[in-house]
Amino acid sequence: MAERTPRAIFLPSVGALIVTLLIVGWLADKSNWTARNIWLGMVFGFWLIAPPLWAMWEWYTFEGNQVERENLKQGQELARNLWVAVSVVLGLLLGFKAL
Repeated sequence: MAERTPRAIFLPSVGALIVTLLIVGWLADKSNWTARNIWLGMVFGFWLIAPPLWAMWEWYTFEGNQVERENLKQGQELARNLWVAVSVVLGLLLGFKAL
């Protein structure tokens, strides 16, 4: 079994944190809609920007052989698909509409 490096743990941890923050924000006090919408928009914006930046940084700073690079590529493809799915669902839940 592959060793769990800090890189392999960081992205899922950040994703889980952001999803948790969005759920807490969604269930927060509904009397202050403006502050709630700003909070959710900021967290959603961070979710849209941070994981791709992390993946790019991880790819360009990766030091390993060809097999390890291929494993990283496959892992990033899976993470990308999950990120897109979560982004679409969160966007729909937050009321963003398609262009």
